[in-house]
Amino acid sequence: MDLRDLYTFTVDPVMAQDFDDALSFERTAAVPPWCTCTSPTCRTSCARDALDREALRRGNSVYVALGAEPMLPPALSSEACSLRPGRPQGGHGGDGRGDKGHVRDSRFYRSLMRSDARLDYEQVERMFRGEETIDPELAAPLEWGGLWRRPCGRPARARQPADRVHRAGVRVGRARRGDFADPSEELESHWYIENFMVLANEQVASFLEREKVPTVYGCTTYLTVQLDRLLDVLSSLGLPTPIYDPMAATPEEIRR
Repeated sequence: MDLRDLYTFTVDPVMAQDFDDALSFERTAAVPPWCTCTSPTCRTSCARDALDREALRRGNSVYVALGAEPMLPPALSSEACSLRPGRPQGGHGGDGRGDKGHVRDSRFYRSLMRSDARLDYEQVERMFRGEETIDPELAAPLEWGGLWRRPCGRPARARQPADRVHRAGVRVGRARRGDFADPSEELESHWYIENFMVLANEQVASFLEREKVPTVYGCTTYLTVQLDRLLDVLSSLGLPTPIYDPMAATPEEIRR
């Protein structure tokens, strides 16, 4: 599927080196459902070459305060596989159709796309607040994607507290005065991107389930066990920690 003519943009942290999520939006009239014929299944061999062995050894990307150790080598994660603006990029794409936060149907395919703009969260937040001029080509997709100027038009799922991704984080960096860490603010631009990341994951999971494809699902309940261990470590260092029951903790208590 050649998507190079579709205006596409990425939004990532300002210090990010790998851009792996891209968004495009089009406003269309009501149309019949897509063809439901079965597309060829992508089958890949389980090769055990050097790249596979290295990815297996690392298991996942590791993010720390002032850097990251990617699961895949930077030549791939930050270069060949990164959705850098202006460069045609092959990959796997998907699109969905819906209205007011409800997806009617979705499909997935191999694609060729090209990112038109690399944006960061703070930049998009300034656009939302009217503090930065929006490129005319970007203005309409932003509007269609989230009706971000009209809070009452948010997708229905955003009104469900359990679906929100809450963060209590810090912004870190290096300056002449040394390393620094400042409290980070949860921005509307974070919500905007998180909403579509979660939505895309749900659609992929539903597709795999319909096609009976064995897969692995992420489970956030595992986090409670890890937090329990973290509190033990913090307590051993003499740091004050709140009372915490991993089996009964509320979302608010976990954030605290």
